[in-house]
Amino acid sequence: MNYNRIVKFQRVSNFRDIGGFKTEEGRAMKTGVLFRSDELSRLSFSDQKTLRRLNLKLICDLRTPNERVRTLDRIPKKFEMRLVNIPIYPHRKDLSRLKFVHFLNSKSDGYDFKNLIKEYYRSFAFEHTEKINQIVTLLSDENNLPALIHCSVGKDRTGFISSLIQLLA
Repeated sequence: MNYNRIVKFQRVSNFRDIGGFKTEEGRAMKTGVLFRSDELSRLSFSDQKTLRRLNLKLICDLRTPNERVRTLDRIPKKFEMRLVNIPIYPHRKDLSRLKFVHFLNSKSDGYDFKNLIKEYYRSFAFEHTEKINQIVTLLSDENNLPALIHCSVGKDRTGFISSLIQLLA
């Protein structure tokens, strides 16, 4: 099966179906059930129509409250999608955007980027188990499907959660 996982939007990036991948046993997660994306603050009118056609029942927003205030989603209320904010971010570690930018612009600060990233992802798994459980519980209710998981860029937090769900499936 040659399924195109990318959903085309004008102003939203990284929007795709996480289903359809074949396992070693030849099975595959269903398509059209779970999607992943970056933030939905740039939805054009055409993008809103595309989003509506997916018939989403649930949107899990993994962004922090500050991220959500800076870039509000542009989802019309009439869509009647359940929006749930489950912020996942490593609060104990100072892994802010500024630290990454500083690391990339300076070679003398002594940061080990490989370990920094490893700790960043490790914190998702071990500091947010309740939130991960909440997401999996929401997604296990077929009344919430199809669903979308998104964060700011749609790669780290969203990618981590999407991978966990694919592994579970």
